[in-house]
Amino acid sequence: MVRPMAPYPAIGVWKLNLKKSSLRLVPTPGVLSVEPWGNGLKVSANTNDVQRKPFHPAIAYKFDGKDYPLKGSTLADTISARRINQRTSENVWKKHGKVVLTVRIVVSEDGKTLSLTTTSPDGHGRVVEDVTVYDRHRREA
Repeated sequence: MVRPMAPYPAIGVWKLNLKKSSLRLVPTPGVLSVEPWGNGLKVSANTNDVQRKPFHPAIAYKFDGKDYPLKGSTLADTISARRINQRTSENVWKKHGKVVLTVRIVVSEDGKTLSLTTTSPDGHGRVVEDVTVYDRHRREA
Protein backbone atom coordinates (compact mmCIF):
# COMPACT_ATOMS: atom_id res chain seq x y z
CA MET A 1 0.00 0.00 0.00
CA VAL A 2 1.35 3.45 -0.98
CA ARG A 3 1.23 6.16 1.69
CA PRO A 4 0.06 9.58 0.49
CA MET A 5 2.61 12.39 0.71
CA ALA A 6 2.26 15.07 3.36
CA PRO A 7 1.09 18.56 2.32
CA TYR A 8 3.52 20.28 0.03
CA PRO A 9 5.96 22.44 2.11
CA ALA A 10 5.98 25.24 -0.50
CA ILE A 11 2.57 26.44 0.68
CA GLY A 12 2.94 30.04 1.83
CA VAL A 13 4.16 33.41 0.59
CA TRP A 14 7.73 33.79 -0.73
CA LYS A 15 9.85 36.86 -1.58
CA LEU A 16 12.51 36.84 -4.28
CA ASN A 17 16.09 37.01 -3.00
CA LEU A 18 18.13 38.49 -5.87
CA LYS A 19 21.42 38.16 -3.96
CA LYS A 20 21.05 34.37 -3.81
CA SER A 21 19.66 34.03 -7.35
CA SER A 22 21.60 33.63 -10.58
CA LEU A 23 19.52 34.86 -13.49
CA ARG A 24 20.32 35.72 -17.09
CA LEU A 25 17.58 38.34 -17.20
CA VAL A 26 17.10 39.94 -13.80
CA PRO A 27 13.48 40.69 -12.88
CA THR A 28 12.52 43.21 -10.27
CA PRO A 29 11.82 41.74 -6.82
CA GLY A 30 8.68 39.64 -6.75
CA VAL A 31 6.34 37.74 -4.48
CA LEU A 32 5.23 34.16 -5.03
CA SER A 33 2.05 32.87 -3.37
CA VAL A 34 1.41 29.11 -3.09
CA GLU A 35 -1.93 27.83 -1.77
CA PRO A 36 -3.42 24.35 -1.45
CA TRP A 37 -5.92 23.49 -4.19
CA GLY A 38 -7.57 20.09 -3.74
CA ASN A 39 -4.69 17.63 -4.03
CA GLY A 40 -2.64 20.19 -5.96
CA LEU A 41 -1.52 23.80 -5.75
CA LYS A 42 -2.73 27.24 -6.75
CA VAL A 43 0.26 29.47 -7.54
CA SER A 44 0.40 33.17 -8.40
CA ALA A 45 3.20 35.70 -8.72
CA ASN A 46 3.39 39.48 -8.53
CA THR A 47 6.48 40.80 -10.26
CA ASN A 48 7.67 42.70 -13.31
CA ASP A 49 9.15 41.25 -16.48
CA VAL A 50 12.54 42.28 -17.89
CA GLN A 51 10.94 45.36 -19.53
CA ARG A 52 9.61 46.28 -16.04
CA LYS A 53 6.01 45.66 -17.11
CA PRO A 54 3.72 44.09 -14.49
CA PHE A 55 3.72 40.31 -14.78
CA HIS A 56 1.12 38.28 -12.84
CA PRO A 57 1.10 34.61 -13.88
CA ALA A 58 -1.40 32.34 -12.10
CA ILE A 59 -2.20 28.63 -12.26
CA ALA A 60 -3.99 25.87 -10.38
CA TYR A 61 -2.67 22.35 -11.02
CA LYS A 62 -2.36 18.83 -9.66
CA PHE A 63 0.76 16.67 -9.60
CA ASP A 64 -0.59 14.31 -12.24
CA GLY A 65 1.46 15.21 -15.34
CA LYS A 66 -1.56 16.69 -17.14
CA ASP A 67 -1.49 20.14 -18.75
CA TYR A 68 -3.26 22.94 -16.85
CA PRO A 69 -3.90 26.44 -18.28
CA LEU A 70 -1.48 29.18 -17.23
CA LYS A 71 -2.95 32.68 -17.10
CA GLY A 72 -1.08 35.98 -17.31
CA SER A 73 2.04 34.74 -19.10
CA THR A 74 3.22 35.24 -22.68
CA LEU A 75 6.00 32.71 -22.15
CA ALA A 76 3.77 29.63 -21.80
CA ASP A 77 0.10 28.72 -21.92
CA THR A 78 0.11 25.44 -19.94
CA ILE A 79 2.03 23.78 -17.12
CA SER A 80 2.19 20.13 -16.15
CA ALA A 81 3.59 19.04 -12.79
CA ARG A 82 4.83 15.99 -10.95
CA ARG A 83 5.92 15.64 -7.36
CA ILE A 84 9.29 13.92 -7.05
CA ASN A 85 9.47 13.64 -3.26
CA GLN A 86 8.39 15.43 -0.09
CA ARG A 87 10.28 18.68 -0.88
CA THR A 88 10.80 18.50 -4.65
CA SER A 89 8.57 18.86 -7.70
CA GLU A 90 9.05 19.52 -11.40
CA ASN A 91 6.95 21.64 -13.76
CA VAL A 92 7.04 21.61 -17.55
CA TRP A 93 5.97 24.88 -19.20
CA LYS A 94 4.55 24.65 -22.75
CA LYS A 95 3.54 27.12 -25.44
CA HIS A 96 1.17 25.70 -28.09
CA GLY A 97 2.10 22.18 -26.93
CA LYS A 98 5.87 22.71 -27.26
CA VAL A 99 8.07 22.59 -24.15
CA VAL A 100 9.65 26.02 -23.52
CA LEU A 101 11.20 25.39 -20.11
CA THR A 102 11.40 23.00 -17.19
CA VAL A 103 11.37 24.15 -13.56
CA ARG A 104 12.60 22.03 -10.64
CA ILE A 105 11.27 23.35 -7.32
CA VAL A 106 13.01 22.44 -4.06
CA VAL A 107 12.03 23.54 -0.56
CA SER A 108 14.96 23.54 1.89
CA GLU A 109 14.89 21.09 4.79
CA ASP A 110 14.24 23.93 7.26
CA GLY A 111 11.38 25.24 5.07
CA LYS A 112 12.84 28.75 4.85
CA THR A 113 14.03 28.73 1.21
CA LEU A 114 12.36 27.84 -2.08
CA SER A 115 14.71 27.34 -5.05
CA LEU A 116 13.56 27.21 -8.67
CA THR A 117 16.04 25.81 -11.19
CA THR A 118 14.83 26.71 -14.67
CA THR A 119 16.23 24.93 -17.71
CA SER A 120 15.48 26.44 -21.13
CA PRO A 121 16.95 26.88 -24.62
CA ASP A 122 18.77 30.18 -25.13
CA GLY A 123 17.87 30.67 -28.80
CA HIS A 124 21.34 29.60 -29.98
CA GLY A 125 20.88 25.85 -29.64
CA ARG A 126 22.24 25.73 -26.09
CA VAL A 127 20.40 24.85 -22.89
CA VAL A 128 20.88 27.28 -20.02
CA GLU A 129 19.99 27.17 -16.36
CA ASP A 130 18.74 29.93 -14.06
CA VAL A 131 18.40 29.57 -10.29
CA THR A 132 15.81 31.74 -8.58
CA VAL A 133 15.79 31.73 -4.79
CA TYR A 134 12.86 32.83 -2.64
CA ASP A 135 12.83 33.34 1.13
CA ARG A 136 9.73 32.41 3.12
CA HIS A 137 7.69 35.47 4.06
CA ARG A 138 4.64 33.71 5.58
CA ARG A 139 3.59 30.11 6.06
CA GLU A 140 0.06 30.48 4.70
CA ALA A 141 -0.72 32.21 1.43
